[in-house]
Amino acid sequence: YADAAEPICAVAQERIDALPAGRFAETPQERAIAVREGTEITAQLVADLKSLRGLVTDPDELRILDAWFEDWEEGYLVDRWAHVERLEMATLDTDDRDIAFIIQERIEGGFYTRRIDGLANVNDMPSCVVPGAI
Repeated sequence: YADAAEPICAVAQERIDALPAGRFAETPQERAIAVREGTEITAQLVADLKSLRGLVTDPDELRILDAWFEDWEEGYLVDRWAHVERLEMATLDTDDRDIAFIIQERIEGGFYTRRIDGLANVNDMPSCVVPGAI
């Protein structure tokens, strides 16, 4: 699984890294365009990774992988889409703290970003960690 997943993650990370940095956006809506695109890339990444699920045959490993997908889908992506919405609805008067990316812990067992990164790192998939700033 890791050998098949890493190149897919690497391509997604390259696409995300190529997006304009937030510090260059003049308005929250301009920033939202890049954040939306990065979130769409990440959502497609997760779908692509899930399509490889059949490569895992061990039931315990499959359970761990499914929990990883849950962290992506029910944690990270939910928070990213909420961030996009906050940016799109913001005005120039909106306080920066109100449009910052906020990790909402909805899943038991700690911050989902640590679990996502942990599984990626333990399985030698360095590009499959949570993307850098989008």
